[in-house]
Order: sequence, then C-alpha cells, then structure tokens
Amino acid sequence: MTIRAKVWILVAASAAVTAGATLWVRIYAMRSELTRQAQSSADEIADDIKQSLERFEPEAEERDYAIALSNYINRHPRIQRLQLVVEHDAPSSLPSSPSVRIGVQRGEATAEITRLSYLPRQPIVYARKANRRRRVHPPALRGSQGPVAGQPAYALEPEPGSRTSSG
Repeated sequence: MTIRAKVWILVAASAAVTAGATLWVRIYAMRSELTRQAQSSADEIADDIKQSLERFEPEAEERDYAIALSNYINRHPRIQRLQLVVEHDAPSSLPSSPSVRIGVQRGEATAEITRLSYLPRQPIVYARKANRRRRVHPPALRGSQGPVAGQPAYALEPEPGSRTSSG
C-alpha cells in the first residue's frame, strides 16, 4: 500500500468520525431541547389545570371536576390521560365517600368517577428503644436468596450508638 493510499484512508476515516460525532451531537442537542420544551409545556398546562380546579367551590360535585378535565383533554392534543384524586377532610362530609378518583382518557366519551372507601388512619407514633435495630436495604436484588424469588433479603444491623449484648 502506498503512502498516498494510506493518507486517503486516514482522511476518509477522520471525515467519517467527524460526521458521526457531529450527527450524535446534533441528535443529543435536539433531544434535550425537545425534552425541555415538552417539560415546560407540561408544567404550564398543569399549572393552568391547577388554577382552573382551584376556582371551584368546596361544595362542587365530582361531575364538575370531570367536565373540566374532559375539556382540558379535548383542548390539548398532547394530553392522553388525566387523573384527579379528591380527598375530603371528614368521612361525614358531602359526598358520602371521603375520597373520589376521577380519570379521563382521550377517546372516551365519559369520565370515570370512582368512589374510594374510607380507611381510618392510625396516628403515627414514634418511639425509640435502646436496642432497636434498623433495616438495611441492599442496593440491588439478591436473586432468589430472599423469602420470595426476586425480593431483596434484608439485613438487620444495630443502630449507631446503641449497645448490643456482645460488648
């Protein structure tokens, strides 16, 4: 192979590498710009929906919320599905169910309104014991070593500063 052929191969390889790198940079830049624009558009739409829903009175019916969500689905072609969960303060407040899930999908004629059952919540009480042990979550699953295949096996370690029976 002559020196002239080697130079042409080197020039062709460097041109190919430069073209490939340029293409990758353009694709990366375009993808990041499109992602940024989509995120800002989604934030604006979400803020608009939030402000629209805040205008409703506390006594508004679930059907009013569903109509508002349906209007947003029809107005914005990028939205495929909206879901709103409304939790009422007390189980005795109107409506009879303490919480409602309203789901609207593009292409469906009506919104799905699901009344969720009331689950009384126990107050969370924190207590500290002298020999309390804490769970350490491993960073990855350990295969079939856990109680069920694919579940992590937990390791118990004493808390820092607590005394153990061995020392």
